[in-house]
Amino acid sequence: MGEQNISMPKVRISTDDMEAYLCLPKPSEALYTIEQLEEILRTNGVNYGINREALKQMIEREMYDMDVLVAEGTPTADGTDGYYEYHFSRKLSAKPKELPDGSVDYWSIKSVETVKKDQVIATYHPAQMGMDGINVKGKPIYVKKARELSPLRGKGFTRLDDNLTYIASFDGKIQVQDGRIIIQQVYEIAGNADISIGYIDFRGDVI
Repeated sequence: MGEQNISMPKVRISTDDMEAYLCLPKPSEALYTIEQLEEILRTNGVNYGINREALKQMIEREMYDMDVLVAEGTPTADGTDGYYEYHFSRKLSAKPKELPDGSVDYWSIKSVETVKKDQVIATYHPAQMGMDGINVKGKPIYVKKARELSPLRGKGFTRLDDNLTYIASFDGKIQVQDGRIIIQQVYEIAGNADISIGYIDFRGDVI
């Protein structure tokens, strides 16, 4: 006499280990209990995020021969690196704007950016730490640590006590050189201050 083919409960875990599904065969005698189903899950490596309400619904509604989501892991929450928000233009235009009639507007050239004393030139936004997750197998999932940036380097500006806000120390020309912010009270022009330089709006000495 051949062996009787007895169907057994089946547990399926998603490829990323973040979801677990349970498929129950129809019982021949007494109904399942929540404790039995929890033990089946743990035996198959599901140790976290078990949804007891889902197990209860499977039993009460006699949800047999179908995959039912019964456990979910906690996903990670990515952090963000710290960054600077600049309150001045770092892209100057050395070319005149072309007008519809084909001529050019030399007054549109902007070869220098200026700031006033106590003007906010940059604001630092600190890094936001992420949150680690955990899969249905109970294993932690670590997120990449968010990175803070170093304080701004240069001269002609001050960092306030909040360590986030940078202000100009005086009226002058502001520019970025080799990653450093430089504010100067003197604007030097190599050559003549003619129309090719564009419009000069500068509070300070022009050489």
